[in-house]
Amino acid sequence: MSDEEVGKEIDEYIQSVEKLLPGNFETIDLLEDLRAHIVESYNDKLSQMPTKDKRIIISTVLQDLGSPKEIAEEYKKERAKEESPIAERKSVGYIAARITISAVVILLASYILHHLTDGNIDFFFAAIVMSFFVVLEFIVRGWLTEERRVSR
Repeated sequence: MSDEEVGKEIDEYIQSVEKLLPGNFETIDLLEDLRAHIVESYNDKLSQMPTKDKRIIISTVLQDLGSPKEIAEEYKKERAKEESPIAERKSVGYIAARITISAVVILLASYILHHLTDGNIDFFFAAIVMSFFVVLEFIVRGWLTEERRVSR
C-alpha cells in the first residue's frame, strides 16, 4: 500500500466523521486534530513495525480510534458538558448582576454624554435610548444562544 493510498483511507475516515458532526469552526478544528493524531499514530506504528504492511498499520490505527459514529457521539457528549455552564449562568444572581451592571453603565454613559455635549443631549433621553439598545442586545444574545443550542 502506498502513502497515497494511506492518505486516501485517512481522508475517507475523516469525511465519515465529518458527515456526523455539525458544520462549524469547532468541528473543523476537531477534524484537523483528528487527522494529525491519526498521522502521528500511523507514523509511530510504522517506525515500530517497518516490515508490516501499511494497510494493516492504518487499519489498526483507525480501529484503535473507534468508528466515526463513536467519535461523533463522544464529541457531542463533550459539547453537552461544555454547555452546562451556560445553563448555570442563567441563575437569578447572574441575571441580577447583568441588569445592575447594565444600569450603572447606562447611567454613567448618559451622564458623560450629557456633559460632553454641554447639555445638548438630555440625560434622560440618552438613558432611554441606551436602555433600548441594552434590551435589544439581551434579546439578540438570547436568540443567538437559543439558535446555537437548537443547531447542535
